[in-house]
Amino acid sequence: MELFDREVEEIEGLFAALDRKPIELREWEDSRNSEIIFSSDLAYELGGGSSPAIGVTLFSSSLLEGFSYFLCGDDLSSINSNIPYSRISILYLDYGAMGSEEQLYSRLSSACQIRHRVSPRGFVPRISSISRKEGARVSRESLRSGLSFSSVAYLFDIAYRSVPYIKGGITVFVTDPSFPFPSLDSIAQRCEAKLKALDHLRDKLSMDCSTCGAKEICLEVESLIERDFA
Repeated sequence: MELFDREVEEIEGLFAALDRKPIELREWEDSRNSEIIFSSDLAYELGGGSSPAIGVTLFSSSLLEGFSYFLCGDDLSSINSNIPYSRISILYLDYGAMGSEEQLYSRLSSACQIRHRVSPRGFVPRISSISRKEGARVSRESLRSGLSFSSVAYLFDIAYRSVPYIKGGITVFVTDPSFPFPSLDSIAQRCEAKLKALDHLRDKLSMDCSTCGAKEICLEVESLIERDFA
């Protein structure tokens, strides 16, 4: 299903002039969302203050074999102050195992929520669904112990591989301040609107299109659902 193919292509275009370095996974402890980083141990915040902090999960209809992780910008040990940050995950799902739009929405939504289960020791995610921000507080002590994006990617890898219908994916962590964060935010908003449209179609909700600016997106999603689940 090509629900997010346009957004995937646009995101690839954002990296046209930027370098992405492959990340080798490094085993790291999962704090299981039980950690608090106090000011005395805080090195900096990714996406802290007024800096962009964007997390986006979207889905590709092209087969992605295995899981790959990349870094665009500096690794955690080379950062010394609050900077813009983004995590972009493009996942390939087993659409053949989804027999209805209800099951499709449930699995897409669940895949987007995986980020809440990833909490490396010394890297405390700060996620707000209301403001659509996804940043992280980073521990000075954990940096001294070797915390890096290899540690973060390791736990994302475990989380993604634990879901049977996620067959592959690419995740990029971005700390390069020259990255076009506003463009990514616009794409992320469109992805979110498509999920909401799918939710409305699943629940057979009757909406007043004159009060919403997402009519074009809803029609696009509806046509794909009718084609693939009719």
